[in-house]
Amino acid sequence: MIYILGRLLQLLHPYTPFVTEKLWQQIGFVDSISVSDWPKTIMLPHKNYKIKLMMDMITQLRTLKLQVVTKPHEKVEGLVQASSDIVDYIQEFEVMIKKLVNISTLHYFRE
Repeated sequence: MIYILGRLLQLLHPYTPFVTEKLWQQIGFVDSISVSDWPKTIMLPHKNYKIKLMMDMITQLRTLKLQVVTKPHEKVEGLVQASSDIVDYIQEFEVMIKKLVNISTLHYFRE
């Protein structure tokens, strides 16, 4: 918690320099906050690419449906062309996709 509080104080320092400096000293950091190293960005691997893929696919299906159908409540058939692992992932959430996009069936073409 001390680490997180220290980083938070460093980020707030440009906006409230006197308050953050006083808190920095009260916590027990040795040097002044103004000479401390700026927090570094932590680069994490992109783990949620499948979630982003699902969101993009739903957006594209909705856009295509609006271009084809004049009435939003009408149901249409959907078509997905993807690799086998992506198709397997999409099939897990097929019921949700059908409800969100309001389509009757999804057809799959595996690459």
